[in-house]
Amino acid sequence: MAFVAFLDACVLFPPNLRDVILTVAEIGICQIRWSPDVLDEMQRNVVKRAKVQDPAAANSGAQYLRRVMEAAFPEAMVERTV
Repeated sequence: MAFVAFLDACVLFPPNLRDVILTVAEIGICQIRWSPDVLDEMQRNVVKRAKVQDPAAANSGAQYLRRVMEAAFPEAMVERTV
């Protein structure tokens, strides 16, 4: 059985690291988890660091990235417990 790793925004923001981790999860070496807060932070950082002049395009790209990740790993989302 694969181990479970909770991913923070600091590993989801850098594109190369994100791609490696998601690939490892996709082939079944590990299971991944994240929260809405983590994805919010990742999305904000993607927009903030985008190398495009149009903020709307950066936001659209970040939203697309998040939707693709959530669709590819629907079991990854954990809800807040307060």
